[in-house]
Amino acid sequence: MNINDINLNELLVFISGPMRGYPNYNFKKFDEIENRLKSVGIRCINPAHISRKYKEKDILNDTNMFLHMINRQQAAQKTCNAILLLDGWQWSDGVMLEMKTAMNCGHRVLLESDLVELENKKLDN
Repeated sequence: MNINDINLNELLVFISGPMRGYPNYNFKKFDEIENRLKSVGIRCINPAHISRKYKEKDILNDTNMFLHMINRQQAAQKTCNAILLLDGWQWSDGVMLEMKTAMNCGHRVLLESDLVELENKKLDN
């Protein structure tokens, strides 16, 4: 992927990363990435904001509530035109589903490691 081909003003990025098995569902990492994207003018959707509302209600023990949360996240993702995969994505079934959705929708796939280049591109402009 060539970062120079990306128009940062046209991106709407869905942040995708592992949550289960991480302290506080990895929300801190999602929020950090959201802040970095926004600091260079990249619009994004942070699914941790959706998950927080459900996780507080212990959704892991309520299948219907869990599926409702997943459906809300998928709907939010489909409004985007790119996905940014956080480190560890390849070991998360949820992220694999989100990546497949992104690819099926023709969205640009970015890795967390691409973020430094995106930040540098913004500084150069």
